[in-house]
Amino acid sequence: MEDRSKDEKSRIGRVDPALVQDNQVLALSVNRQEVDQSIHFIREYGLLTPPVVGQLRDGSCRVLSGEREFLALREMGVRTTDAVMVLVREQEEMDRLALLLSTLRQAPNPLS
Repeated sequence: MEDRSKDEKSRIGRVDPALVQDNQVLALSVNRQEVDQSIHFIREYGLLTPPVVGQLRDGSCRVLSGEREFLALREMGVRTTDAVMVLVREQEEMDRLALLLSTLRQAPNPLS
């Protein structure tokens, strides 16, 4: 992952799914069937919605949204994928942002 500008808060970047830490809170809501379904969709249509990854200043990253997709990509052996990279100041901010994003994902959208 690349160095980030001080003014930049988020961007689309390339990440290795194997290097991004799982989000244990999000993982609790993901089951085997959903991962298999994501593998099928990704193979058939590609990754339609990029996952969101929080990145601390030390470069460590954790999934904030898209845990199911990251699990599927890892199982598929994908070495690099697009993700929305969000610069966060501290670990607690990652937790708050992950919870916020999970509520947005459950909200109705034009596709549903």
